[in-house]
Amino acid sequence: MTTRPGTIWRLATVCTLLGACAARPAGALQHAPGVDLALDTRPPVLSLRPHAVQPDAGADPGAPEAAAPVVAFAQEGWRHLSFGGGFADNFGDATDLNASVGLSYFFVDRVEAAIEVGLWHSNQDGDNVVGLNLTPVLRWHFYADERWTVYVDGGVGVLVASDEVPDGGTEINFTPRLGAGVTRLLNDRGWRLQAGVRWHHISNARIEGEARNPSRDAPMLYAALIVPW
Repeated sequence: MTTRPGTIWRLATVCTLLGACAARPAGALQHAPGVDLALDTRPPVLSLRPHAVQPDAGADPGAPEAAAPVVAFAQEGWRHLSFGGGFADNFGDATDLNASVGLSYFFVDRVEAAIEVGLWHSNQDGDNVVGLNLTPVLRWHFYADERWTVYVDGGVGVLVASDEVPDGGTEINFTPRLGAGVTRLLNDRGWRLQAGVRWHHISNARIEGEARNPSRDAPMLYAALIVPW
């Protein structure tokens, strides 16, 4: 069999290159003319910088990203401010006007805890007075749909007034209350109207004796604007 000179030259070139690969450390190979034998043995670089999660290869690139769960009114985690006012009349010798700001949080579905700060004006026998009231409230929305809720609530507050309330009593009193009401959705921003009626009571729990505890009871109508925050 006759061996061509060109074939022998090619075999010699390949053997020379293989010998050079065996004699050099990894990563030190050079490009031979016409042959790409470069090998990158450097370890990958790990980045700790925040980055966006890339979609799966099979995901539709035009599909919208999944939104975070939205907490709706009366669901656990919802919180709001309320701005309201009310009017109470004992059909006798006194009327009480109230303006209030409240902060509420639903710690379980349909049940909220609130703290309310109220400013009062009492038109009564004797001197008229103004006062500041702090009341914690617990409210249960026993009915709730997309627009309406119906609730019952109660609380006990403390009233500090500029003079005796009622006349002949003390400047510091307690204000227990029980009532019911409704809320209704007003717009897509979550604003709601709240309205209700409650038992309004003022007394000092006999802290200075029975003689200085002329308590007052009256029905009270109130309304408020609820704003999520």
